Amino acid sequence: MVTAGTASRRVAYSRDSAGWRGLVLYAALLGAAALVLAMLYAAKPARADIPQGADPMTTVKAVMDQAIAVFKDRQISGTDRQKKLRTIAEQYPYLHWSLPME
Repeated sequence: MVTAGTASRRVAYSRDSAGWRGLVLYAALLGAAALVLAMLYAAKPARADIPQGADPMTTVKAVMDQAIAVFKDRQISGTDRQKKLRTIAEQYPYLHWSLPME
Protein backbone atom coordinates (compact mmCIF):
# COMPACT_ATOMS: atom_id res chain seq x y z
CA MET A 1 0.00 0.00 0.00
CA VAL A 2 1.31 3.44 -0.95
CA THR A 3 0.44 6.59 0.97
CA ALA A 4 -0.01 9.94 -0.73
CA GLY A 5 -1.39 13.25 0.45
CA THR A 6 -0.64 16.47 2.30
CA ALA A 7 0.56 16.99 5.83
CA SER A 8 -2.98 17.44 7.14
CA ARG A 9 -4.58 14.55 5.25
CA ARG A 10 -3.22 11.23 4.10
CA VAL A 11 -5.08 9.06 1.60
CA ALA A 12 -4.24 5.44 1.02
CA TYR A 13 -4.82 3.82 -2.34
CA SER A 14 -3.80 0.63 -4.03
CA ARG A 15 -2.02 0.52 -7.35
CA ASP A 16 -3.91 -2.65 -8.19
CA SER A 17 -7.33 -1.00 -7.97
CA ALA A 18 -6.16 1.97 -10.06
CA GLY A 19 -4.97 -0.45 -12.74
CA TRP A 20 -8.33 -2.19 -12.88
CA ARG A 21 -10.17 1.13 -13.12
CA GLY A 22 -7.96 2.15 -16.01
CA LEU A 23 -8.56 -1.17 -17.75
CA VAL A 24 -12.33 -0.85 -17.33
CA LEU A 25 -12.23 2.73 -18.61
CA TYR A 26 -10.15 1.65 -21.60
CA ALA A 27 -12.59 -1.19 -22.38
CA ALA A 28 -15.55 1.21 -22.15
CA LEU A 29 -13.80 3.63 -24.51
CA LEU A 30 -13.12 0.87 -27.03
CA GLY A 31 -16.73 -0.29 -26.80
CA ALA A 32 -18.03 3.23 -27.42
CA ALA A 33 -15.70 3.67 -30.40
CA ALA A 34 -16.85 0.34 -31.85
CA LEU A 35 -20.48 1.38 -31.40
CA VAL A 36 -19.92 4.70 -33.19
CA LEU A 37 -18.12 2.96 -36.06
CA ALA A 38 -20.94 0.43 -36.40
CA MET A 39 -23.52 3.23 -36.50
CA LEU A 40 -21.56 5.11 -39.16
CA TYR A 41 -21.12 1.97 -41.23
CA ALA A 42 -24.83 1.11 -41.05
CA ALA A 43 -26.03 4.61 -41.99
CA LYS A 44 -27.21 5.04 -45.55
CA PRO A 45 -25.74 7.88 -47.56
CA ALA A 46 -28.06 10.88 -47.57
CA ARG A 47 -27.98 11.55 -51.29
CA ALA A 48 -30.86 11.99 -53.70
CA ASP A 49 -31.11 9.84 -56.80
CA ILE A 50 -30.61 12.62 -59.32
CA PRO A 51 -30.73 11.52 -62.97
CA GLN A 52 -27.45 11.54 -64.87
CA GLY A 53 -26.76 14.72 -66.78
CA ALA A 54 -29.27 16.83 -64.87
CA ASP A 55 -27.79 20.12 -63.74
CA PRO A 56 -29.04 20.74 -60.19
CA MET A 57 -29.27 24.53 -60.58
CA THR A 58 -31.20 24.25 -63.85
CA THR A 59 -33.60 21.78 -62.26
CA VAL A 60 -34.23 23.98 -59.23
CA LYS A 61 -34.72 27.06 -61.41
CA ALA A 62 -37.23 25.18 -63.58
CA VAL A 63 -39.19 24.05 -60.52
CA MET A 64 -39.15 27.55 -59.04
CA ASP A 65 -40.32 29.09 -62.33
CA GLN A 66 -43.24 26.66 -62.49
CA ALA A 67 -44.19 27.27 -58.86
CA ILE A 68 -43.97 31.06 -59.22
CA ALA A 69 -46.23 30.91 -62.28
CA VAL A 70 -48.83 29.02 -60.22
CA PHE A 71 -48.68 31.59 -57.42
CA LYS A 72 -48.93 34.53 -59.83
CA ASP A 73 -52.18 33.17 -61.27
CA ARG A 74 -54.73 35.06 -59.15
CA GLN A 75 -57.80 33.49 -60.79
CA ILE A 76 -57.11 29.98 -59.48
CA SER A 77 -58.73 28.63 -56.31
CA GLY A 78 -56.72 27.42 -53.34
CA THR A 79 -57.46 23.74 -53.94
CA ASP A 80 -56.56 23.98 -57.63
CA ARG A 81 -53.35 25.80 -56.72
CA GLN A 82 -52.46 23.00 -54.31
CA LYS A 83 -53.19 20.36 -56.98
CA LYS A 84 -50.98 22.14 -59.52
CA LEU A 85 -48.13 22.47 -57.01
CA ARG A 86 -48.48 18.79 -56.10
CA THR A 87 -48.29 17.89 -59.81
CA ILE A 88 -45.09 19.91 -60.14
CA ALA A 89 -43.65 18.16 -57.09
CA GLU A 90 -44.51 14.74 -58.53
CA GLN A 91 -42.60 15.58 -61.72
CA TYR A 92 -39.38 15.78 -59.68
CA PRO A 93 -39.44 12.83 -57.25
CA TYR A 94 -35.70 13.05 -56.58
CA LEU A 95 -36.08 16.45 -54.93
CA HIS A 96 -37.12 16.58 -51.29
CA TRP A 97 -40.69 17.74 -50.87
CA SER A 98 -42.41 18.04 -47.54
CA LEU A 99 -45.99 18.35 -48.72
CA PRO A 100 -48.75 17.12 -46.42
CA MET A 101 -50.36 13.95 -47.68
CA GLU A 102 -54.13 13.94 -48.16
